[in-house]
Amino acid sequence: MTVGTTGVQALRPNAMRKSLMFENLSSTQTIYLDNVKSQAITTGTAGIRLRPGDAVSLHLAWDGKQQIVDEWSAIADAADGTLAIFETYD
Repeated sequence: MTVGTTGVQALRPNAMRKSLMFENLSSTQTIYLDNVKSQAITTGTAGIRLRPGDAVSLHLAWDGKQQIVDEWSAIADAADGTLAIFETYD
């Protein structure tokens, strides 16, 4: 998905989700993630920062149910960031 300087919904809430992974495919943009609504995310308050090429994975067993099933939003420090998202379910 493309991420710019305005917050966007990366994932809808889903109680069936068991794990997820985010990967920043951008060559220059930093992408910020948090489990908040897209209107609330900023580059200064987001909980996860992915520099170009970085990835993060979250799993129900290690990171808790709320982190996994919640809505996730993304914002970038410049236009046209590229974020890959992988999810697993029951």
